[in-house]
Amino acid sequence: MVINTDSLDLFPGLVNTANGTSSNNSLSFKKVLTNVIKVEKPKIKVKPGWTNVSFKDGKIVYEHGKPTKRMLRRQKQEELNEDFQRNANIMINKMLDRWKQYEADYNELNGANSYADKYRLPSVYESDTEDDEDDEDDNDEYEEIDLIDVLEKVK
Repeated sequence: MVINTDSLDLFPGLVNTANGTSSNNSLSFKKVLTNVIKVEKPKIKVKPGWTNVSFKDGKIVYEHGKPTKRMLRRQKQEELNEDFQRNANIMINKMLDRWKQYEADYNELNGANSYADKYRLPSVYESDTEDDEDDEDDNDEYEEIDLIDVLEKVK
């Protein structure tokens, strides 16, 4: 098969002549100058988690992006941390439960009251009550000195 390169049917036309009219696309310097293209500043889209700070009409403008999942978790955690008393009470009760469970497990493995015998100190207050009773007895041994007698001897 031989291709005839001189045939105009193989190449598309540069001007649309199907309708019998050709469009006249001529450039005019006047048309170019009057056709002013307005350049719009692209609106800055703020990414999630970011803040855009700009200066507009003499004022500082802050535009915030959508909060991220991490920011929402942190905000929720901060709200919970504000109630310190409630959080402290919860933590102390958890610690107390763990200590009681540890003592129960220790006693189960090593016998009844083995944890108390090994790790707890005897009560300090029991010895103080015995000393107070002894002190009351010691006070009776001293003679009561009359202040008037002492003053008369000094004169």
